[in-house]
Amino acid sequence: MEKVESKQEHRFLDRPEIQRVIENRDIRPEHFFLLERLAAEVPQRIFLENHNTFSSASSGAERGRILKAQFLRDQARYASSNDLLDEWRAKWHELMLSLMDAYDWPTAWNVNTTFEKLPRDAFFIK
Repeated sequence: MEKVESKQEHRFLDRPEIQRVIENRDIRPEHFFLLERLAAEVPQRIFLENHNTFSSASSGAERGRILKAQFLRDQARYASSNDLLDEWRAKWHELMLSLMDAYDWPTAWNVNTTFEKLPRDAFFIK
């Protein structure tokens, strides 16, 4: 039984789109759980909602700092809400901040655009 659950958990990581983002952004195995949590805990509509989030920040070296500050502020605002959509938004911000801390903002942006394009059945929350 345990092997089946483990195999099911990693089916998401076996998707070609996810393998591409892992390889292109050199995401290490110790951070695979962030990708799995994004698919398990955040519906696709939140990724689509954040389509312009990364590109709307200022340009240049300041972008990462500005995005992190914006994400921390937004995460706190959404976390204090009792609305389910806001809970998902807070979770998206939390996990994207973790990706930015481990890598950089372009990696988080690439993950977001990859998740935007996945078929709806790739997500655990529809």
